[in-house]
Amino acid sequence: MGDFLLDQYLLGTTARVSREAPIVVVDYQETVNHPGGAANAAQNVTALRGAATAVGVVGADREGDALLTLLHDCGVDTTSLCALPNAATSLKLRIMAGEMNAQKQQVARVDRSH
Repeated sequence: MGDFLLDQYLLGTTARVSREAPIVVVDYQETVNHPGGAANAAQNVTALRGAATAVGVVGADREGDALLTLLHDCGVDTTSLCALPNAATSLKLRIMAGEMNAQKQQVARVDRSH
């Protein structure tokens, strides 16, 4: 039981600084989703071969659907995780960027709470 959220990583490369502001321009490569908050704890329990039941709320939105799929795929019981039609799934979007063939670093994070 807890706050179920989606950790989302936007991955890209950087090659230049914007002319409009002193920030790097990120050339998008891919988006990767991971369970966050209580969803991460539930995933960890199943990874250790335990049984986990998710009890909480997500939004009836794209992020909530993605989170439910991730939890289902790793064996978490999601029958007690309610998808509310008027709620937004909490999201932590991390923008990760770096040069080609180099370790990506977090350049920004955008949080959305329900």
